This record gives sequence, C-alpha cells and structure tokens, in this order.
Amino acid sequence: MTQTEIRTAMTDRFRELTGAEADDASDLGIRMTVLAAQLELLYNYAAELEARAFPETSSGEFLDRHAAQRGLQRKAATCAQGVLKFVRATPAPQDIPLPAGLIVSTDGEPSYRYQTTEDGILPQGKTSVLIPAKAELAGRGGNAASGAASVLITPASGIASVSNPDPFTGGVDAEDDESLRRRLLESYREVSNGANAAYYHQAALEEEGITSALVLPRPSGAGTVEVVVTAGGTAPSREVMDRLKERFAAEKEISVDVTLTPAQAVAVPVSVEIETSAGLEEAKTQVEEALTQYLTGLGVGSSALLAGMIHRVYSLPSVTNCRFLTPTGDTSIEPRQVAVPGAITVTQMGAAQ
Repeated sequence: MTQTEIRTAMTDRFRELTGAEADDASDLGIRMTVLAAQLELLYNYAAELEARAFPETSSGEFLDRHAAQRGLQRKAATCAQGVLKFVRATPAPQDIPLPAGLIVSTDGEPSYRYQTTEDGILPQGKTSVLIPAKAELAGRGGNAASGAASVLITPASGIASVSNPDPFTGGVDAEDDESLRRRLLESYREVSNGANAAYYHQAALEEEGITSALVLPRPSGAGTVEVVVTAGGTAPSREVMDRLKERFAAEKEISVDVTLTPAQAVAVPVSVEIETSAGLEEAKTQVEEALTQYLTGLGVGSSALLAGMIHRVYSLPSVTNCRFLTPTGDTSIEPRQVAVPGAITVTQMGAAQ
C-alpha cells in the first residue's frame, strides 16, 4: 500500500469511529501522516522480503544464497582463448625468444586485446611460430574471428606481423540471475544421484565457461554417455574441456565411457520487416537485440522456433506489426548442434526493396 492509501484508510476509520474529521494541519493529522509514511516503508520491506524468500523471485546476493543451499555458485566470466601466429618475412637467422605477455589487439573500434600466456621461440630458419594466448578481459566480447587480432601492441624484435589463424573462443559473460535461477530450479526438478543424466548435466553447467549442455545416454551402446557442451555458441576452451574431462573421469561410474563433445554452431540468419511506432533506427536496434538474446539463449539441441522469434519481436513496445522473410519456419537443430545468431536484417514494412 502507498502512503496515500494508508493515510486515507486511517482518516476514514477515524471518521467512522468518532464522527469527526482529522484535519491535515492538526496534531492528530500530522501524526497520521508521519505514521502512514513509516507504514509504507514497512509494507515495501515486507514485499521485498517475500521476493527474496523464494528462488523464483529472488535476485543478486539473495539468489546466490538460495543457490548455495544446493551447492551451486554463480559462474564468473571467462576469457576467450586461442593462438597467435607471429610471422617474419625471412627465415630467422637465429632463435628469436618471444616472452609471455606479448599484447596483440584487434583493429578498429571497439578493440580487444589478447596476451600470450607462454614463452615462445621462433626457431632459427623458420618464418613463424604459434603461441597460446587469451583475451585480457573476460567476457563474450573477447571471442574473435580468424585474423581479427592483427595489431602488435608490444614491440617484438624480428617480428613483422601477427594474426590469429583460428578464432578466439570460450569467452563467456558472468552468469546472470536468470541463468543461475534456471540451474537452481533444475537442481530441484532433476535430482542427481551421481550416475544419471541429471548428474552429468548439472556437473557440466557448474563449470565456468559452459552455458549449455545436453546429455546423450548410450550413444554407442550400453555403458556409454556423451555430453555435448557449448560456451555461448562457441567451443569451450581447451582448459575448460580438460577440467570437465578430469572431473568426469574421477566421478563417473566404473566401466562407463564418457565422451565430451563441443556443440557445432549453426548460424540462423533472420530477415524481418517491421511497422513501428517509434523511430526506425531505434526499433531496429531493439529488434536486433531481442532476436540475438533469443537465439543465444537456446541450449544445445534446441531448435530455433519461428513462433519464439515472432513473440520476441512483437512483444517490443515500439513494434506494431512484423513479417519474417527468413526463416519461413522453424530451424531444426540436431542434438550435437547449437543455434547462434546469423546475419540479422531489419527493414521497414512496405518499403521499396
């Protein structure tokens, strides 16, 4: 209840019992106003406590406390990892040491920086060497396509150019409330007994960097289990995969063969026409964000439903109508695949093509 509602209820009751009015400027009226303000605070605090009491409505540190009761922790952001290729124009006249900590950046804005994690040596007579590296900052922003990291920030004697021959992958943002809440509620619905599918599923999702997992029982017959995982639509880093393999090897049942597989990303391109009550550019940004959130939120093996995309777009306050040109139906995703956003094109409905 609001202060006004409480104050009105008090004056109405006072009038009913006494037949007199409590003037706002009177001593009694002032007391009622002060008391109503304090009661409003108590009402709000009680509502907040009710929300914090249940995992379905709790948030922040209070959701963390609910998760801790089930042995769960909020996952931290992880850094994208890959390799950098250091190149010179002519064969090296001698071994060229390349110490750990060399910094390479992407070109353009915003730029992302990557740092070598091991010492390397460009051998005599060779023109290139590969050195492991990871993004300086944790999060999805560090994921980069092949060739994106090409600006050498730290001077390296004898090196002419640098690039990443393969994508940087495995960068994942810190777990948000909805993801942690989903894992927490699943821990109640799917009780792990240390050997069932729920165990492998929950164990995979507890690993930092893993955003979705799918358990395939008996893919190669009795005694086999396959766990398909993804790091936000990219392959988890080798470090993450190795840690998870070690855990499964230590905790699995005797004579059970566990295979850990990174999900294959399947890009889902989208072209949609919209009618909008706001500016087209503003609405386009909102539609692109809504579709990206929908597609990145799909788990391993989950198909991209046209109805789901239409719902996300049409639910935006700025969109009054929409028509999808592509896809024209659901995009089927196999159990070892994961949907990721492809090119998203948003145009004005009825505009000349």
